[in-house]
Amino acid sequence: MIYLLKSGNYLKVGSSADIASFKKRLDGYKTHNPIGYEIIDLFEEGDMELEHSIQYDLIDYHHTGEWFKDCKEVRDIWNKRTVNLTPINKEPYIYKPSKLYGYRKLVEKIYNPFNNQTVKDAVRNTFEEGVMHTRKELKSILRDVYEAYNVVMAPCAEHLREYGYRFKKKYIAENGKIVQYIILYSK
Repeated sequence: MIYLLKSGNYLKVGSSADIASFKKRLDGYKTHNPIGYEIIDLFEEGDMELEHSIQYDLIDYHHTGEWFKDCKEVRDIWNKRTVNLTPINKEPYIYKPSKLYGYRKLVEKIYNPFNNQTVKDAVRNTFEEGVMHTRKELKSILRDVYEAYNVVMAPCAEHLREYGYRFKKKYIAENGKIVQYIILYSK
């Protein structure tokens, strides 16, 4: 299958072996793309050979990697090369990023109607004061909260300051390695 994505002022030509691998790619784009994306076209046919062939035709509009300037010429070439392909319904794969207003506004605005909590409330109810966590554990817990609230943002231990915590770092030798732990306290 072959697809065309739009992000900002750029288009990406890509291919995937099947829907499952396409979904995995989209998850990667969610994580690594701060402004989100829009699926322009998605076709059943197409493989890496067609993808590279189209990219070659678009070389004059190349930006970086598999990304090209979004302009009439690029879309015309794309439409000409994909006119005989069978489209796939793209609705199930549409990505709608949250509006990010900065962490403070984010945690006050995003709200779960099922439990009447904001993200900030959920985080505050998740962590206990004085308990040691590794940075990896903190990120994992934040990721779970963010997913529950459909927040499209990579979790970062530093976000905890915005949720009303201050923290101390403690280094402990374990199995010949120094491991950093973080201990959370209320402000």
